[in-house]
Amino acid sequence: MFKLILKKQLLEIGTFYVRDRKTGKKQTGGKLVGFIFLWLCVAFSLFMAGFGMADLFGDTFFMIGLDWYYFTLMGLISLALGVFGSVFNTYASIYKAKDNDLLLSMPIKTNSILSAKVFVTFILSMIFSCIFYVPTIIYYYTHVHQTAASVVCTLLMFIVLNIVSSALVCILGYVIALLSYRLQGKSYMTVIITLVLMGGYYYFYFRINKYLSYIAANGEIFAANLKGKAKIVYLLGNAFVGDVKALLLFAAIAIVFFLIVFFILARRYLKIMTTNRGEAKVEYVAEKSIKTRSVQKALVAKEAKRFTKSAVYMLNSGLGVLVAPIFAVAVLIKSDTVMKALTTIDAQIPKLSIMSYIPLIIVVFMMTLSATILITAPSVSLEGKYIWVLKSLPVNTIDILMAKKKFQNMLAVPSVAIASAVCCYAFEVSFDTSIMVVLTSVVYAMFIGSMGLMLNLLMPNLEWKDESVPVKQSMPILILMFGGWALAVAVAALYYYVFRKILDAPENFVMVMFVLFVIAGSLTNRWISTEGVKRWEAL
Repeated sequence: MFKLILKKQLLEIGTFYVRDRKTGKKQTGGKLVGFIFLWLCVAFSLFMAGFGMADLFGDTFFMIGLDWYYFTLMGLISLALGVFGSVFNTYASIYKAKDNDLLLSMPIKTNSILSAKVFVTFILSMIFSCIFYVPTIIYYYTHVHQTAASVVCTLLMFIVLNIVSSALVCILGYVIALLSYRLQGKSYMTVIITLVLMGGYYYFYFRINKYLSYIAANGEIFAANLKGKAKIVYLLGNAFVGDVKALLLFAAIAIVFFLIVFFILARRYLKIMTTNRGEAKVEYVAEKSIKTRSVQKALVAKEAKRFTKSAVYMLNSGLGVLVAPIFAVAVLIKSDTVMKALTTIDAQIPKLSIMSYIPLIIVVFMMTLSATILITAPSVSLEGKYIWVLKSLPVNTIDILMAKKKFQNMLAVPSVAIASAVCCYAFEVSFDTSIMVVLTSVVYAMFIGSMGLMLNLLMPNLEWKDESVPVKQSMPILILMFGGWALAVAVAALYYYVFRKILDAPENFVMVMFVLFVIAGSLTNRWISTEGVKRWEAL
């Protein structure tokens, strides 16, 4: 029975690449090739990153006899990749598997079910960590003289390391399951946690070279500290380089740790499989007085509720609302550094006169950020199969459409206005020019909202089964985002190559753009109030 369940779990993983789990249809050949190409690119990137880090650490540590420290660092990174690569699959296959009820209804021991699923976790962990571990041992084998013991130890430790990884994955998968149950329906917390994790990722990403160089430069100090204060880490490093006693001892610790985790999980697994956490509970609510509001306010409130109830919607369509002020604050803090850089460029290339372009540069950046605020672009599609409810209400169609646009403007306009004003203050732009920069940025943000609604009326998708489809994969989103970025680049290029010689200063070009955006926004709103109304009523 263990083999059958194991086979089923492995087939489930592979089925994702050949069959759409939501529709049940086979993936097209193009999608399959795309998946394979994507994974090959990721694997190749990690493989080359492994060689790069092996070269950085190996050259430093092999010369001073710290082979064990080299393997400590590289082994821990491989362990982290194995955990990260398989933890979410573990969460889905062990803690939130859709086949739990079916498996429990069969005469199968729960330990057999759990063993098969954990073994799949072990296999996945090996696959992910192998991508990084292979260049680690290749570099070691080609730069250090090997004995039979060292070769056997490096190969066996790969297995032992993934035993530890499997145990950690089971623990982290359980933590993720608990968090998902706790956060179910709490979109704000999901968004906050996601943003914190994204911020931490980018902070670490931009500083990783500095950290790696520091570790390489101070390897002897770190190695001495680990040897004296972290015996198990020192044991891990020695187990890789041919110390058989260290290998046996670390393997024993890893196996005991894994068995403890498995034993605890097995004791609670039946409860985990049969408990429906996070489901909506029916509660008695006392009668409350009904508050009345105007039609437009009610429709805007409806859009706001739809937006705030979906973490996917907020993260993918409203991220720019937060990014714009954060960008402005970063510019304010680093304004001296930026000004020095611009002054240096001006000194080196006097003909460029880049300092005079600051108002236009601010507008272009605000245009780029506005193209990430895409709340209206999926708003029609998100009505889905319940669009008839909204259409059956005794309200004018134009009020429904304007409410969608108004809600985006309520978020986008203050965000863009504050961000552009802060940037103007940071770069000491004159007051009258600052007003024009802010107005142009705001008008463009409003134009993006109108365009998003127009595109969604032209290309609606009401047949989705997952809300991430209209929010992340629809044509209105792609056209508006990439088109908005392209337009920002086109504005900068248009001034530099065409209008720079016609207009006296970039401020004049900003005024021209303001007028053009007002006209474009008016024409788009006109289309929405006429043709757009007809398209909505025909849906």
